[in-house]
Amino acid sequence: MVLGGMLFLMALSVPAAHCEDVVLSWDRPNDARVAGYKIFYGLAESDFKSTPKEIINSAAQTACDIFDLKAGCTYAFAAKSTDGKGNESVFSEVLYYDVPSAESSDKEVQTESSGGSGGGGGGGCFIQCSGRL
Repeated sequence: MVLGGMLFLMALSVPAAHCEDVVLSWDRPNDARVAGYKIFYGLAESDFKSTPKEIINSAAQTACDIFDLKAGCTYAFAAKSTDGKGNESVFSEVLYYDVPSAESSDKEVQTESSGGSGGGGGGGCFIQCSGRL
């Protein structure tokens, strides 16, 4: 099963409490078996892939809100697509996002290639950040 080709991360806001909310979005896979997605994220140095933080039960939903990311921390994101029987694809590429500190308006984005092709790795993933709304 293939997870859609691109994941996007767009900054929505930076509240006064120095947390950031973002929207994670992706292209819908061209695979009729896809019934939903599992979204994994956490601090980059954590075991964030152990448990999904968001479970989406619709192939048509290609975005989810992520709330309260701590300023000055680096987060890692990955996703899997699922079918109606609960089977999962392999992980997408890992995407890294440096949440700006309260003093900084620059956003740094890094991706880590899964290094392979085929098998549903979601090649060509990247993060796109927009300015604060």
